Amino acid sequence: LIDDGYQAALGDWTSFSRRFPHGMPWLVDRIRAEGFKPGLWLAPFGMANDSRLYAEHPDWALRDDGGRPVVAWQHAGSSQVYALDCTLPAVQDWLAGLFGRDRGR
Repeated sequence: LIDDGYQAALGDWTSFSRRFPHGMPWLVDRIRAEGFKPGLWLAPFGMANDSRLYAEHPDWALRDDGGRPVVAWQHAGSSQVYALDCTLPAVQDWLAGLFGRDRGR
């Protein structure tokens, strides 16, 4: 299982941190070469306040009655992770695209 930390930020599930300089296909190939089936951790219903996703789509955050983003959790003592508003068609489309990616790699 490739756990939390592979992504550039929570919410940026297809952008890799500097700790994975070869990207995911390279790592998946090595896992399979050892006879294992790769798995991937992600938390698709949240986006960190320092993520590219939030910078590009702040309107996708679920809002409280005062209009402030709802904090779903505090991640590792640093980033606040906002809940995605899954009632928005744009968020639903984004999630469908995220999970519709090529499963062969």
